[in-house]
This record gives sequence, structure tokens and C-alpha cells, in this order.
Amino acid sequence: MKKITDYFAAHELVPKDVYDKYGEGSWKFIDKTIMDCILVVREGLGKPMTINNWHWGGQFSQRGLRPNTSPMVKGKTGLYLSGHCFGKAVDFDVQGMTAVEVREWIV
Repeated sequence: MKKITDYFAAHELVPKDVYDKYGEGSWKFIDKTIMDCILVVREGLGKPMTINNWHWGGQFSQRGLRPNTSPMVKGKTGLYLSGHCFGKAVDFDVQGMTAVEVREWIV
């Protein structure tokens, strides 16, 4: 099995402000278990996955780590304990597959 870095760069899992400060060191904010899960899905499906694509001018920047400075978090007024805040969750798309197809593969 390959390593997560064979498929992803840190900027694909963190927002711009985190990457600008920590660069590839941003990996330290991503939980090892979620990295293992991403790798199993990527290897198993054999297709590219998109988490964040802000680095290439895309629209996604909040689908991995969401620190307290992230727009989706800083406006919260109540308790917000999403796994994204702890580097333990990601949202993603798989090239050529619908969300339903990906979920069916996982189950």
C-alpha cells in the first residue's frame, strides 16, 4: 500500500491560512486514523479524490481541517464539535462517481 502523500498534499486537507503558516507541516493537524481511511478509499476505488482544491483556484477549502478561524466555524454561537475541527473528518468527491456510488462501495 502506498502512503497518503503519494496521493495528497497537505494543502488538500487544510485551509489556506493553515497551509500558509505551516506548509507541508500541516499534516500534523490531521488525525492518523482519518489519513488511513482516506488512503483505503483512494486505493480501493483507484480513482482521484477531491477534498480541498483552493490551491488550484477551486471552490473547496473547508472540507478537511476546520480551525476556529474557518468561516464555517467562527460564526458558530453554540457548541460545535465537528470532527473537522479536530482533523478527524473530511468531505470528498471521487472522480466519475456519485456520492451514492461511493457510499455503496464503502458499505
